Amino acid sequence: MATPVFTMGSDSRELETAAANCSFCAVGGLFNKSAQQVMATVFGMLGKPTPTGSEGDECGEVWVRLYEHLTGAKVKAEGQGYLDGQIKGICKFVEACRCKVGVIGNVKDPLRADQIVEECRKLARGTAFLLLTADDDGLGMAGLAHWVSGQVQEDGSPKFFDYQLKFSDGEMLDAVLRRSRLTGNRRACFSQNAPYASDRPLSPWGAELDKDDGRGVIITVTK
Repeated sequence: MATPVFTMGSDSRELETAAANCSFCAVGGLFNKSAQQVMATVFGMLGKPTPTGSEGDECGEVWVRLYEHLTGAKVKAEGQGYLDGQIKGICKFVEACRCKVGVIGNVKDPLRADQIVEECRKLARGTAFLLLTADDDGLGMAGLAHWVSGQVQEDGSPKFFDYQLKFSDGEMLDAVLRRSRLTGNRRACFSQNAPYASDRPLSPWGAELDKDDGRGVIITVTK
């Protein structure tokens, strides 16, 4: 993973997209690209123009469509099938970028917060990864799904980066912050100049993953 620079982060001018583009921000963290740059590439692979309006609903579904497009397989685009489709689609995209991927955990039997850290500590120093987190309703991953990127540090510990909280537009930052606080999130941590980083797995808007209900699936990324 490249050293965090201003290129990476959320550069959408649409509120609905900025509130839902965590997957594009996370993947951009791997390749030093902004969310909109990744989105343009993905839609290009699908032979479609990048949406210019409020495309928030498409931010997760497009990964499912990419997987179906590249493999000819069909994914049930709802519930856990939807999250599994995102994982498969993102893996295909990363492979198309000439990287190797590995998946640790799955949406039906995901990792707890402490297990995520433990599994990352087993990886080689410098290994980059993507992390899908969500709450577990007792049947596997479900609500509050969120994507972040990360890298194993020189001391063997993982660092988690939420590039969705790194905005290139100050007005959009303020708008998303207002929306987040209206939903009751008082712990949101936003920055216009640097990514939000944590030693613990992250949930939406900078909150740490719940130790009891929070779960995750890791995608390792290597050359």
